[in-house]
Amino acid sequence: MTQEERFEQRIAQETAIEPQDWMPDAYRK
Repeated sequence: MTQEERFEQRIAQETAIEPQDWMPDAYRK
């Protein structure tokens, strides 16, 4: 599972995404 897949899974589960967590560049504001 890639980092992006894990990220998508966390979004799907509505897990809180912390600013220091890895995320795809497209999600950064």
